[in-house]
Amino acid sequence: MKRSVRNINRQLVFTASRQAGVRKETVPDRPLAGREGLVRNSKVVFGLLKNGRLRVEPLISHILAPEEAAAAYDGLKNRKDEYQGVLFKWV
Repeated sequence: MKRSVRNINRQLVFTASRQAGVRKETVPDRPLAGREGLVRNSKVVFGLLKNGRLRVEPLISHILAPEEAAAAYDGLKNRKDEYQGVLFKWV
């Protein structure tokens, strides 16, 4: 696998050649904090969800009504093997 690192527009771009194509990642020249980081991270996560590259379904073990919140928190705290992630159904 061929790897390269380049400095483009004050960002580092890491590339790795693979049979299926090229993977690219960018790292900002400074850490994003506060609202700027939250907005950027939200855009990245929602984009990954939209494109099917981030799957959350395997993380959800229970879908419960809000009235069952106490049971959900108890399960997450005391039965970690059974309760992986809880989604509240608000409608």
